[in-house]
Amino acid sequence: MVEIAKKHNLTLETQNTFQTIAADLASVHLQIFDVLVFQYFQAPAFHSDPHAGNILITPDGALVLIDNGSIGETKQTDRNKLKEFFLGFALKQPAKLRIAIGSLTQGLEEKHLAAVVKVAQGSLSDADKMNQILAIVTEQAKKIDPAFNKFLKSFATGAYLMSGLKPADVHAVLGAHMQGDSGSLRSYVATAVARVTHKNP
Repeated sequence: MVEIAKKHNLTLETQNTFQTIAADLASVHLQIFDVLVFQYFQAPAFHSDPHAGNILITPDGALVLIDNGSIGETKQTDRNKLKEFFLGFALKQPAKLRIAIGSLTQGLEEKHLAAVVKVAQGSLSDADKMNQILAIVTEQAKKIDPAFNKFLKSFATGAYLMSGLKPADVHAVLGAHMQGDSGSLRSYVATAVARVTHKNP
């Protein structure tokens, strides 16, 4: 950290802020996850490449997504279908997953849907699961909803954000956004700011 600070001429105050943020990465992951879930299910567009290199944290703790060259656009009907797919995936509900994929693709046979469910229930990481589901869908479906295609690619990139999160926190974020509670993001940001302020009065 000292070498990085010298290289970029960071002030002592900025160094302390980033050290505090680094010490509480679980909160950062939760905020980023919250932002992405908000974009996926409530906003008319979402970031299609949310890897760590495209996420910045400002000295005051604000999250900034950069490199918006690839954006997935969604209509309300798309978002409702994506919600069902994501819930089926995240909560391991095979029936919901099958119905959602059926509504977002055309031409998938029963064996392909069964293969997707098997992958979703397996022991791979969420990122690997999404990549395998993406491969099955793109190779076997005759037609894929454009929003779904970008969503799979986006979440395959950002799925690592769920690792290390407490299931209760994941369910809280999902529950808030499933019900259209856009205040969820603000509450998590406020909590994080309060935590940083408490550690660095």
